[in-house]
Amino acid sequence: MPELQLNNGSGLSRNEHISAASMAKLLVAASASPVAKAFIASLPIAGVDGTESSEGLDTIRHYSAARS
Repeated sequence: MPELQLNNGSGLSRNEHISAASMAKLLVAASASPVAKAFIASLPIAGVDGTESSEGLDTIRHYSAARS
């Protein structure tokens, strides 16, 4: 994956990038690896855990209330 560039691993750097095709290949390879079960278990569920569970929904509620 020559276009994969990681600056610090957080995903927040403007210098990090990967093509959609390479990300798909990476995820397919991860799902077929010996650590696939642990990898999948480590992923957040949208709206349930991670920042989307509280911060994302609060933002949506804020903007929804402002439109009403």
